[in-house]
Amino acid sequence: MGVEPREPWTGCPAAACRCRIDRVWSVTGPADHSLLAHVRRLAASNRPALAFDAETPAEWQAWQTALRSRLTELLGGFPAECGPLDVQITHATNEGSYVRERLTFRTEPGLRVPAYLLRPKRRPPERRGAAVLCLHGHGRGKDDVAAVAATPRERQQRVTALSYDYGARLAERGYVVLVPDARGFGEWAAADGMNCGWAATSALLLGTTLVGMRVRDAMRAIDLLVGLPDVDPTRVGCVGLSWGGTHTMWTAALDDRVAAAVVSGAFGRLADSLIESSECPCQVVPGLLPVADLPDIVSLIAPRPLLLQSGLADQHYTPEVVAEAFGVVRQAYAVAGAPGCVALDQFAGGHVFRTEAAVDWLNGRL
Repeated sequence: MGVEPREPWTGCPAAACRCRIDRVWSVTGPADHSLLAHVRRLAASNRPALAFDAETPAEWQAWQTALRSRLTELLGGFPAECGPLDVQITHATNEGSYVRERLTFRTEPGLRVPAYLLRPKRRPPERRGAAVLCLHGHGRGKDDVAAVAATPRERQQRVTALSYDYGARLAERGYVVLVPDARGFGEWAAADGMNCGWAATSALLLGTTLVGMRVRDAMRAIDLLVGLPDVDPTRVGCVGLSWGGTHTMWTAALDDRVAAAVVSGAFGRLADSLIESSECPCQVVPGLLPVADLPDIVSLIAPRPLLLQSGLADQHYTPEVVAEAFGVVRQAYAVAGAPGCVALDQFAGGHVFRTEAAVDWLNGRL
């Protein structure tokens, strides 16, 4: 018996990232000593204890409460008090239709999150409007989403190729946009070299998870947005591509202040995305699959508006699995009384963000 490579995974776009894997393997021949085949059998027999199965609004609310509580435990928990944000703006850059402010805010004692705040010029400061928290995937961090590039070539390779500049595009449309660096990326990684994989394993040794730390940072970012004088706290959205989509999923599922969400290139089932291929460990939550799968977590966003984007040629998610998993989410929205508030956009493309579709979706719902 043996195994053979299915197709190469190119790894993270960031050149400095160390989570590159050279092969994605498929089993050929007898599988009595294939670890992949064994893990597949375990996954196939797994039945998540808190999978969505509600049939009435009362059952849905009870399920939602139970799953949120259990997921919070798995992530490592969140502190009851976080202290002041202590926002510090270091400089501002004129980007034409908006101003990009580089700032930091405190997320926990001794730790500050670097971020960009994009403020549209055309919106009167006295008029409260919508805001969007834009979360990035693997790459250079907030620079990609804010369309910050030193050269045209860098812009083409890091931003244009994946339509990563959704933060800048939303700011051009009049939204106040906050784009933080997730731990392990951008200025975090530049400070000491601790990338996403290293940060993930360190968190596990400490009895917590990098996913939980990042979700807590995103919640603090929402604290910042809802406290701005020109932002309506009831009109805050959250969007992201790839890990940014997963980050959006977790944040919107656990924080009701997210009024609408766009999860792009990050939906299907865990076995398809994290067992059938080798991906960065920064998105792994130990013990998750016996409790819930991706459609269950995404269903926690109901009844708030949600757009899921998935390219038919996305190498990370199988289209048939995505469509099947969406059936669970659609049923959850129906039970929650909001069948028209969720949509799946399966488009002819790869692992990219569909900016115009996302803007159209948010415009009618924020």
